Amino acid sequence: MARKLLTSARTLALRTVVRFSNHNYTEIIKMEETIALVSYNFVIRAIKNDGKTIRETARTFNIPESTLRKYKSPSGRSWHQSPRLGRQPGFRRLVFRYAEANNIRHKFNREKGLAGIDWLYGFLKRTPEITLRQPEGTSLNRIASFIKEAVQTFYSNLRTLMEKIKFKAKRIFNVDETGITTVQTKCPKVYGPKGAKKVGTANSGERGRTIIGVFCVSASGNYVPPMLIYPRKRMAATLQQNGPIGASFTCSKNGWINSELFVEWLKHFEQHAYNFCKEKHIHMVSLPPHTSDNLQPLDVTFFSPLKNALYREYDIYLVTTGHQKITEYDVSELLNKAFMKVATMEKAVSGFRTSGIFPLNPDRFSEDDFCSRKSSEGFRSRR
Repeated sequence: MARKLLTSARTLALRTVVRFSNHNYTEIIKMEETIALVSYNFVIRAIKNDGKTIRETARTFNIPESTLRKYKSPSGRSWHQSPRLGRQPGFRRLVFRYAEANNIRHKFNREKGLAGIDWLYGFLKRTPEITLRQPEGTSLNRIASFIKEAVQTFYSNLRTLMEKIKFKAKRIFNVDETGITTVQTKCPKVYGPKGAKKVGTANSGERGRTIIGVFCVSASGNYVPPMLIYPRKRMAATLQQNGPIGASFTCSKNGWINSELFVEWLKHFEQHAYNFCKEKHIHMVSLPPHTSDNLQPLDVTFFSPLKNALYREYDIYLVTTGHQKITEYDVSELLNKAFMKVATMEKAVSGFRTSGIFPLNPDRFSEDDFCSRKSSEGFRSRR
C-alpha cells in the first residue's frame, strides 16, 4: 500500500513540476524539495506502520540503505521530522550580516540571521561564474605574512637588481625544496559503484620516509637536474639507480638541507647552468617569509603536478609489482619518470609570469589579495 502511495505522490509531483516549468527557477526548486519531503514521509510511514526493517524498506523502495539510516536518531528510537535540505548556512549568514551592516532592505530571516534558500538559488542563477568549490587550506602564517609592504619590498629589490644588471630570462633562476614521501598522500581517482561508502586503494605503508628534493628552473624554461637529500649518514649507490639524469645525490642527518649542502648545491648548479658566469658571481633575491605559495614559481605551477604524477607512478608500481612496499631505494627511479613528464617549458615560463617575477610585474596582485596590516597583527598576537 505504501509503495502505491509513493508512486502516486511521485506522479502528482512530476505533473506539478511540468506545470510550473514556465515559472521561475526558485519555484521549481521549492517543488523539488517538496517532492523529496513527501517521498521521505511515505517511506518512514511504511517502516513505522508495516514494521519492516530499514534494509527491507530500502530494497522495496529502491533507496540506498545509508540514506535511510542517516535520518534515524542516534538512539534509534525516533526519526528526524524532515530531511536536511539546503547548503551549509555560512554563506547565507554572511549575506545577512552584509545586508544589515550596509542598511540594505531585505526579507531575510532575522530570527535565524540567514538569507533565504530561495535567495541563494536565485543568486547562483544570476551569477553563473560563481560555483561551489572545495577550498585549499592556507596556514595563518601565510595569510598574516602576505602583506603589501613586504611584497612591494621584494619587487623593489628585484627591480633594482634587474635594472642594474639587465638579466635575460635564461639567467633568472628559481630554486626551492620540497618533501617527497615514500607513501602517497593523495590517491588517484578510480571508478566505483554509486552509493558505496568506501572506495579503497592500496598504499605503500602507514608512514613513509621523507626525502628532500631541491629543484631549480629558469624563466626561459630550462630545468637544472634536481638534488635529492636522504635522511641517513652514508650514501649508497643503489639509492641513485635510474634516477634523473645529471642529478646530485647526498644525505644529511635529519634529511633537511643545511648551509653545507646548499654550498654543495651551488657547485652542482654552476656545473649545469652557470658555466658562463664570470668568477661565479651569483646574485640572490630572497622571498619574504611564508609567501612562497604566491611568489615562488616552482610552488605556483610545478610542485603540485610533480607530486600528482609521482603518486600515479607509485600506484602503477604497486600494481605491477604485486603490491611490494615502496622504499627510499625506489624513489629516484619513480621520481625520474614523473619529472620527465611534468618538467615542461610551459610550466616554468607560466610560474615566473604568474608570480610577477619575469616579465617583472609589481602590480601582479591587487589590494584584495593582501592581508591588511591590522589583520596581520591580529593573527600574530593570538599565537
